Amino acid sequence: MRAPAPHPPKTPGKPEQTPQKVCQPRPTLTALNAPRPQPWRLDVPGHTLSGWVLGQPSGEPWVVLHGGPGGAAQAGLLAPFSAQHHWAWAPQQRGTGPLATRRAGRWHVDALVADMEALRHALGLTQWSVLGGSWGGLLALAYVRQHPQAVRRVVLRGAFTGAGADVWGLLHTLGAARPHTATSGCHAPRNRLQMPAWLARAQRVLRNATGATGAALATSHAHPADHLTRAWLLAEQRLATQGAKAAMRHSSACPPAQRVALRRTWAQLNHGLRVALAQRRLQRPPTPAQRRKVALQARVLGRHCCRALHGGWPDWQAWLASDTPSPASVPRLTLVHGQFDAVCTPANTQWLADLGGNGAGGTKVQTTWAHSGHLAHEPHMLAALRAAVAVAVTATGTKVQA
Repeated sequence: MRAPAPHPPKTPGKPEQTPQKVCQPRPTLTALNAPRPQPWRLDVPGHTLSGWVLGQPSGEPWVVLHGGPGGAAQAGLLAPFSAQHHWAWAPQQRGTGPLATRRAGRWHVDALVADMEALRHALGLTQWSVLGGSWGGLLALAYVRQHPQAVRRVVLRGAFTGAGADVWGLLHTLGAARPHTATSGCHAPRNRLQMPAWLARAQRVLRNATGATGAALATSHAHPADHLTRAWLLAEQRLATQGAKAAMRHSSACPPAQRVALRRTWAQLNHGLRVALAQRRLQRPPTPAQRRKVALQARVLGRHCCRALHGGWPDWQAWLASDTPSPASVPRLTLVHGQFDAVCTPANTQWLADLGGNGAGGTKVQTTWAHSGHLAHEPHMLAALRAAVAVAVTATGTKVQA
């Protein structure tokens, strides 16, 4: 066995110096290169923006808007994009996510649009494209209305327009959890005429829980707002699983590999639904983020969120018909919707397609019907989104196939 080498003798009169770690400065947002999704933060007046980014500054810039309202920005939102050809940013909407505070939850659609503009200016971008899913589609249209000169292309997935059919679909599914909604003092509405009054009662129940302290809610699993929150989240999971199951059952004409992928997706969603049912039976208290999400959704649905675009369709149609440096073969508006979507009715996309076709002669709107439900990670939906954002348009009008 070799003896260890002796240490060199110390020089008298000179203290031994220990090597110091050199902290590398964090790259600015304008130079951020992310070959894989990575988080980012940006301080703006009033609060801090955060989210995920993928790609390099030389790629086509995109902003990705998550659904909800009250959802969370996740790295999976950037799955349709290529790190070589895109520069995609997925911001966390204020008042949402695990780190949101009650004060930050007092937002308005104009505030969300202002946050998007702050991010665009921080990146030094003149124009970018917008991908919005579900509630994010409504927010994308609101952004186009206020800043049409900053938007090059728009892709809407499973568009939510605030129509009564979407709201009724959620509240009608709440009837499956009738014992729990009854415990909270909010019996599920039996028809659409009862929706406004029911949403008002739900807001009062959830507002009382939001104002309570965390310790009080943690020690009382039988809080009425907890029953309502669990039933609300369970209804959302039921609808998402229902769409994936319908896509799987109608996949006889699909190739075998796609049928296997559809079955695997449904199995994962069904497992999540069973876990949620077990947590409801055990009366597991929802997390603070879940309480904020349901309270925010009840508030927005109760105030008819479609008012965010009230009177904005002429401005939106003007943007659709305006001239851009993009080639004529690239649609300005791409609508992607699942054929079996049980969360947002496919009639929303059909209505938007008819509206856009009337305003632009039908030449700048493209509609894609995916063999899927509502969620973006379902196989056919993900493939349709990748195809929608695959053509990257540079400032000179050339196209790069991702």
